[in-house]
Amino acid sequence: MIPDEDWNGTWILEFLSHVPNLKKLVLDVGVPEGFRVVPGEVPSCLLYHLKEVEITTFDGDKYMFAMIRYLLNHGRVLEKLMVDVYARCEKRRWIIIDKLSRLPRNSKKCRVEIL
Repeated sequence: MIPDEDWNGTWILEFLSHVPNLKKLVLDVGVPEGFRVVPGEVPSCLLYHLKEVEITTFDGDKYMFAMIRYLLNHGRVLEKLMVDVYARCEKRRWIIIDKLSRLPRNSKKCRVEIL
């Protein structure tokens, strides 16, 4: 069990550990401030089943960015990561897109699509 003070930043990983056969994940919520990866077992859906992730309205938030990095690092069978990038100015948008495109991926099949 995750201590209450850590729950705010780890609920997504807790959720993923309870859906071992998940194939598609749509995150239409922000990752809470304080998101961090608690060392431990990687949810099995990331290792064996999760093929598609969609992130809506990503504005470059560092906690959501950490979540995206985690998903790409551990998603062995991930085929597609779609990210709807939102930024107030075009320059900021291109900075976010550049950072996303440079993230390493565990799956050789994974492509990152910017919406």
